Amino acid sequence: SLDRMQSHVRSHLEEENTRREAAETEAADLRSRLRRLEQDTFDLRRQVAQNQAQAMSDPLTGLPNRRAYEQRMQQEYARWRRFGEPLALVVWDVDNFKAINDSFGHKSGDKALAMIAKILRSRLRETDFVARYGGEEFVTLLTGADGQAAVQVADAMRTAVEDGGLHANGQPVTITLSGGLSVFAAGDSPEDVFERADRAMYQAKRQGKNAVVRG
Repeated sequence: SLDRMQSHVRSHLEEENTRREAAETEAADLRSRLRRLEQDTFDLRRQVAQNQAQAMSDPLTGLPNRRAYEQRMQQEYARWRRFGEPLALVVWDVDNFKAINDSFGHKSGDKALAMIAKILRSRLRETDFVARYGGEEFVTLLTGADGQAAVQVADAMRTAVEDGGLHANGQPVTITLSGGLSVFAAGDSPEDVFERADRAMYQAKRQGKNAVVRG
């Protein structure tokens, strides 16, 4: 009888050990699957973030694109309505850009756009924003700058581009910008300000180009 009891206990312990080992194996497998799932989730989130960044960036110049500008504009507009800090918009257009393409080729035109983007970005203050709006047009948001200060900042950007120095086919190429600037005022919408700045930019073109006009 004692032998049978000892045999039964041993059998029971062996079964328990077998169940414990199986449970530990299953738990280890679950932990491994969880780690793989966490890694997959991390990779997926990183890929989504990269795709979003690419969707908001202009591939030629590396600047934010029009979509990114519209998003930033809504943020700055909401901030302006809430706090009333000065906010100005500059619309830029490259002077005689078609002539650059026709004379030196589209590669030189692309090189000019990339150079302009680099210069404009280098002249930004910490809270400002610049984007490629499309084609040969750029837009800049100047925060905390009233009309006079915004004109000074924009004119410094224009001068920096003029002094940038571009060579194509071994020849120096003069690159200039015409800019239209508009400051947000009571009752303005982003569309109102953009329209004023756009009209001012065309006025700068009519007046001889390579200038910043406030609208």
